Amino acid sequence: MINDKHMRKSVSLKDIAITLNLSTTAVSKALRNSRDISEKTKQLVIAKAEELGYVPNSIALSLKTGTTKRIAVVINDLHNPFFAAVSDHFFRAIIKYGYEPDIVYASTHMLTVGDANKLLIYKYCAVISLVEPAIEIGELFYRHNVPFVLVGINSSNPLINSLYTDDYLGGKLIGQYFVDQKFNKALYLTNSFSETSYRRYNGFSDIILKHHKNVDIMPFSGISDEEIMKSSVTKIKANNYDLVFCFSDYLAILLKRALHDSNHDRKIVIFGYDNLNNFNPIIEKTNTVYNDYVEIIDEVISIIFRQIKKGVSANAINKVYPVNIVHPN
Repeated sequence: MINDKHMRKSVSLKDIAITLNLSTTAVSKALRNSRDISEKTKQLVIAKAEELGYVPNSIALSLKTGTTKRIAVVINDLHNPFFAAVSDHFFRAIIKYGYEPDIVYASTHMLTVGDANKLLIYKYCAVISLVEPAIEIGELFYRHNVPFVLVGINSSNPLINSLYTDDYLGGKLIGQYFVDQKFNKALYLTNSFSETSYRRYNGFSDIILKHHKNVDIMPFSGISDEEIMKSSVTKIKANNYDLVFCFSDYLAILLKRALHDSNHDRKIVIFGYDNLNNFNPIIEKTNTVYNDYVEIIDEVISIIFRQIKKGVSANAINKVYPVNIVHPN
């Protein structure tokens, strides 16, 4: 008896278009995330493409067995040097296993169901995400038996593997440094609305408020680095902060340069997070929170290839790694 799986007709753009009463052009644009197509239509097309098992022609030949040896690394910020450094480590590890890594760009601060459906359409055999996922994504990847590991963010979803640093402790350590140095006024500066950012701020503010000191927060989203720096310098000059804790080393380095360029001569301590200089010595040193991310990367790779071989587990791994602060400045 012939296995009908091998006889099944491949799904075309026209098939999807007929099913949804759309033009083939509209379906093609929707799958390419064109601005000409509404978000509602894009989601309908992606869902139907997944349901019907549509495979783009460019990779159809490699998908005869329904699997590929391609692993997606998802980021949402091409300017962030931390993403670049971590992705480079992931790429090197993935290639050693004989697999092909791809950078996949998520256009918002969150990995959406639409993003996840695209990853499934292109048949990635595993996904590593540095972007916070929507709540439904754990079930989606589990149902399709695709290993999914979230890096740097703590997910409450029991189906999502999460490996991340103890961001609350990192914030506490900087808060304690603020108290020990007898500073008076602190600012937390962030361009991220992730749960990671809130854990960093909560650890920082809990210590400072406990000692009856002042701490403010400046959250930014959707504006340029130049606009963030301009507003931050104005606020810092107006409020005479002793210490600024930035969400990342990238923000901390930008702020140091902006304050220097504005001739701000009042002494101020600036902390970042990630110790980027440890990844790449060409990046400027700054006060920062440090963790050996190579340990996390190695564990992520171990989980990915174990689940590729044995299948996705319903008992996801949630692991937090300790941190320290370094202050060379």
